[in-house]
Amino acid sequence: VGCGICESIAGKDCIRMQVLPPKQRMRPVFLQPLGPKLAKTALAACPGARLGGSRGTAPGDMSAFVGPVVSVQKGYASNPEIRFRAAAAGGLT
Repeated sequence: VGCGICESIAGKDCIRMQVLPPKQRMRPVFLQPLGPKLAKTALAACPGARLGGSRGTAPGDMSAFVGPVVSVQKGYASNPEIRFRAAAAGGLT
């Protein structure tokens, strides 16, 4: 997901968000081990640790998870500096 909440919780001395290959997406880089309590807190807040659909949902049918799907769009910031450094590829800028 690349939101950086783990960095906010653990601190930049423990976790730093960096653009990583091969897809050039923001990912957490662990600079030092986290204690068990801090690791549990960061993992509980991480949306990327829980990605997935609802149980019993057919592949491709996300309506039970997100509601009726009218259309799906892809977007990102046109400025590469923002796109590769911002959460959600700068789509909200």
